[in-house]
Amino acid sequence: MTDMLQGPASFAGGTPTLVGDGVRLREYQDDDVGLVRMAASDPYIPLVTTVPTNPGDRDVTAYIERQRGRARAGEGYQWVVEETSFQTPVGQIGVTWHDLGDASVGYWIASPFRRRGFAKAALRAVVSWAAASQLARLNLFVEPWNEDSWRVAEAVGFEREAVEPEAIRVGGEVHEGYIYALQLRISRQSTNA
Repeated sequence: MTDMLQGPASFAGGTPTLVGDGVRLREYQDDDVGLVRMAASDPYIPLVTTVPTNPGDRDVTAYIERQRGRARAGEGYQWVVEETSFQTPVGQIGVTWHDLGDASVGYWIASPFRRRGFAKAALRAVVSWAAASQLARLNLFVEPWNEDSWRVAEAVGFEREAVEPEAIRVGGEVHEGYIYALQLRISRQSTNA
């Protein structure tokens, strides 16, 4: 059995490549600028992520570098979601480390590729990886009106645990959000009690 992830040392090997149903999750590459520009031009994605609102070369390149640097910094993994038929980048999914086996997951799919199952396939691949990596729990925060996103989470097995009045920052303002969770295993702390 592998040891439970313990923070920065666990990320030393870089971002792993994951494969799901019709998707491959891979580390960001220099030529992913088109994907980031597409996301930057979306009216919503830059409001709830660190995708730049200005799709200029410098900002897009800096964004890609930040995503690659998250594993080196021990913060988590950020993957490009690539559909496998044509190896087209369609979105991003990431896991951000918290502590003692908990992490949060977030994802976005660029507008032209939505409602094709890419988010669900990517989330399933991350859940499989997380369970094999001995993570205890994955959390997900989503806006109540973003039904497509929370329906994906529910389809993969996440359960809505709460509605938090100040859970999500949208364009600099704090908004109500759903808190979803997926228990992957019983934590060692609770078994030792």
